[in-house]
Parts: sequence; structure tokens; C-alpha cells
Amino acid sequence: MSSSTSTDRIEQFFHHLAILKEYAKRVIVSGSPLTPDEEQDRADRIHEFLNIGYSFDLTEKEMVTILYRELFTVA
Repeated sequence: MSSSTSTDRIEQFFHHLAILKEYAKRVIVSGSPLTPDEEQDRADRIHEFLNIGYSFDLTEKEMVTILYRELFTVA
């Protein structure tokens, strides 16, 4: 049986992912810089995102792919 802790960590992972994707879109696609507070938030979130991913045996390459997957697709 999986613990609620694992479920919570998965939810946190996807919450961080959604916000990090928004930051990436703003910076890469729109060319808009992050504010100092947003930059600190981004750094904190990426650190936690990676830690959670590593705890589920994801590689750094897999996590980067998850983060940027939709950002570089051709429409």
C-alpha cells in the first residue's frame, strides 16, 4: 500500500512542475525576465522538484525532459 506521503510528494512534484513551466514560458518564449522574488521562488522550486524526482528514481535527463517537453514542440 502506498503511503499518503508518496501521494503528497507526487502532488508537490506536479505543482512545482506547473509553476516552473510557467516561468520557463515567460523567460524563453516571451523573453520576460523574472523578478528577484520570482527568481528565488524558481530556484527553490527547481531544487525541491529535483529532490522529489530523485526520490522516485527519475534521472536528471528525465526531469529536464518533463519540464521542457511542451515548450519546444513545433506547432
